[in-house]
Order: sequence, then C-alpha cells, then structure tokens
Amino acid sequence: MTAAAKTLLVRADAGRTIGNGHVQRCFSLMQSWKSLGGNVALLSHELPLALQRRITAMGGAVHALQAIAGSLEDARITASLCTKLAADWIVVDGYAFEDRYIQRLKQGSTRVLCVLDDHRTCSADVILNQNLYADVACYESSQSQLLLGGRYVQLRDEFLQEVNWQKPATQRLQRILVTCGGTDPAAATGSILKQLAETHVADLEVIAVVSSENSKLSDLQSLCEQLPYSAKLAIDSTQMAKLMQWADLAISAAGSTCWELAFMGLPVLMFSVAENQIPVAKVMEEQGLGIDLGWYKQMAENAIVSNVHALCEEPQLLQEMSVRGWHLIDGYGANRVARLLFDPRIQLRPATSADCRMFWEWRNDPSVREVSFSSDEIPFDTHAAWFARRLASPASLLLVAENTDQQPFGQVRFDFTRDIAEISISIAREFRKAGYGTALIRQATEYILGRQRATVVKAAIKTENIASQKAFEKAGYQQVDSPGDSLLFATGHFATGLDFQPFESSNSIQRTA
Repeated sequence: MTAAAKTLLVRADAGRTIGNGHVQRCFSLMQSWKSLGGNVALLSHELPLALQRRITAMGGAVHALQAIAGSLEDARITASLCTKLAADWIVVDGYAFEDRYIQRLKQGSTRVLCVLDDHRTCSADVILNQNLYADVACYESSQSQLLLGGRYVQLRDEFLQEVNWQKPATQRLQRILVTCGGTDPAAATGSILKQLAETHVADLEVIAVVSSENSKLSDLQSLCEQLPYSAKLAIDSTQMAKLMQWADLAISAAGSTCWELAFMGLPVLMFSVAENQIPVAKVMEEQGLGIDLGWYKQMAENAIVSNVHALCEEPQLLQEMSVRGWHLIDGYGANRVARLLFDPRIQLRPATSADCRMFWEWRNDPSVREVSFSSDEIPFDTHAAWFARRLASPASLLLVAENTDQQPFGQVRFDFTRDIAEISISIAREFRKAGYGTALIRQATEYILGRQRATVVKAAIKTENIASQKAFEKAGYQQVDSPGDSLLFATGHFATGLDFQPFESSNSIQRTA
C-alpha cells in the first residue's frame, strides 16, 4: 500500500449463517474511499470467495481472521493490523462488536466508525445507522458524531451509475425479482419460486438472486428447469442495479437490499427472516414503498399469491411505490460518509457563553460585514444580548469549528423553521484560503442532517458573493430561488416539499451529492 495515501480498515464478516449484508455495505464505503485516492483493507472471518474477488478486483486487500468475532483477541488482532497498515480509520460492522471491543480499538490514535442496525450507544467516534427508522432520541447520551437515516444509505457504485434513472410506469406486472439474501439462511427462495407458479401471471418471468455459497444452489437450479414459467438464477451477481431496472416487482427479505430497491424505484413485497429486519419492513410499508408480509415462517399461506394478484389488478400502486422510493433515497450516502472520514480537519462543538467575544470579533471583520445582509458594525453590548438569546433559543444553534490543533477558526449558525434550517458561516481572517470553506459547509450540514434536526438546509447568499456560491455548490447545494438581491441554495431531503416550490415537482428534483 502507498504510504502517503490514507487507509481505511474494515472489520466485518460474511457467510452462510450471517449473510453478506455487513460486508456489502462496507464495500460501498470502501469504493467511495478508493475514489478519493485512499487505500482499503478488509479483515474478515471465512469471507466467501466471491466477496474476496470483488474486493481484490477494486484494489483492496483482504486479511483472514481466526479469532472469535467480537472477542478481545479479535480486537487485539484488528488493532495490530491497524498499526501495521497505518490506518486512519477502522470501520466496524456486525452484531458481535460490543462497546468494550470499540474501546479496545480506540486505545490507539485511530478513529473508529461503528455501523449499527439498532439503537445501541457506543464510544465510537462516529455512529452510522442508515435505516429510515434510526431515531436520534436513542443516541442522545452519545458523544459520537451521528449519521442517521436514509441520507447515509450505503450504495455501491453500480447503483450510482444509475443515479438519474427513473423507472417508467409499469403497464402490466410481468417480471419479478426474488432476493432473499445472498446465502438465504431461511431457504426461502425455493418456496417463493414454487408459490409464484400459482399466480398464473401471463408470460411471467422471474430471476432469483443467489450466492454460490447457498447450500440449496443445485436444488434451485433443478427447480428453475421444472417451473411452468421462465425462471433463472443470478449467481453472485454484480449487476443488481440492472436486475432492478428489469423487474416490475421485487420479493425480498427485509434487509439492506430494501434501501437499494427504494433507490431504484422498485416496489417490493417484504418478509423478515431476522429480528433486525422487522423494523425495516415496517418503515418501508409506512413510507409506502412496499408491502410487509410479516415474519417469513408465519406468513399467510397465500400471502405472496394474493398480493401479486392485487398488484396485477392495480398497477398504479406499483407506480406510486416506485416514485416514493426514488425520492426518498438519493444514493450518495457512501460518498458523504467517505468525505467526512477522509478530511477530519474540522471538529464542531456547540458554542458557549465563553465564545461571545470571539463571535463578535469575527462578525465585525470588515470582509465579513461586506458580504452580510446587514453590514453595520455591531456594538459589543448589542451582540452580547443577541448571543445570549441565541444560546437559549431552541430555534437556533451556534457551533464553533476547530481544527486538529483545537484552534477555533470559524463559526456556524443554524436558525430553524419547522424542518428547515438556515445556515450561515464565517471563517476567521487568518484561516482563510486554507480550504476550510467547503469542508466546513459540508461538515456542518451533515452535523445537522445526521442528527435529524432538519430535513432541508438552506443558505441565502448575496448575488455578488460568488465565492460563497461556489463553496456551497461544491458542498452539494443547489440553487433553488433568487429572491431580491440574493440567491437561495438548499440541500437535504428534497422530496419533502416543505416551503420550496421547486421541490414539489419530481421533474425538478436532482439527486446530488
């Protein structure tokens, strides 16, 4: 590995018992890290050969682990490899990794990101929970940076290549994609294929996605040849996005694949084969993205057949589910997370009363007043009263930006109206032209969206302030309006509509990082 390049070490497992989901979503983050010029490595226990090949094909290194997952010996080996690789971050993804494991990894100087599917708190530097049901209230006691919800869904490059593709309206349900997890530990694929024979859908075509590690693979291959409709297996597929484009409907276990289906606008019949999938299926149905069939072993005998028949009768329901999903997941989650980890120069903390004079001095800098909507110099007493009100108001949030030497170099202010946060920033004169502008906007935006304080962040910028406009655009903002002598930029979950007229039409929404 190149010594100068930043290194990301992932600790995650895959296999017949636990499936491939943990490694698959980390694979997305590894791809984004590589795209920034970094090195990646995976430490894993009994990694399936197909996944090994995918990681080495993108230039990643794979290291085998013999210790029991989540044990202190595991943590020791992981920390040792981290030191050997001079890794900048360790990403930990799996249910076996308790907080004592995280604390052991943090004994060195390396930072830790922990990927969660539940509401455990831990001492990781960053907690990532990409599920739509992730709730900031469950992490209020955590000191970690939070990245919660659909904005941080980890999608592989194959999906990002289709970022602007929208599924056309389905005129007739004919093509069904079946995906029960790579290894399908519940052995659901064969049963579903048999049930679909009872739907008697004209010209039915079905593709079932399976892993070469699936213990029932030969049985499924024989079954496909016997079924009264066109049935094929996609083994170790690296073309999931294309398969989702092909299909009119998916039948899927309610794992992370559901977020991929939503991104591609593919409606889904879901079932749960693990406890952590239950809330995924529930929120998918609540958001109108699919139909929850419940726990797999307790599903009604004709659940799949009856729901396929119902959707055949009402194809407009397929279109409604498709549009909602496309709006909900924009696909840039892995890029956002990778950028935050890759450039850790900025730390944000809430302002305190001790910061009052510093904010006042920054605000009265002539170059700051020149680009402000109010250019008057502010007396200290006036500022102090305003500052105290802002600190006490739940409708405002003041943040101090510090560099790696813990030197304050800038400020961020958010003012909230319902689910909209208006952002303003300034950087101290001595720290300008050091590349902090766009990085601070991006970091502050993810701080507020990741903690779910807002769904949209907007910025009003004077028309003549070209430098700020470019900085916000580089940080992923779009120009949405031009009121008076200013331009309005915004980013966030545009599908909510809110106060922004341009967001209400799907034709005007652009997915952007």
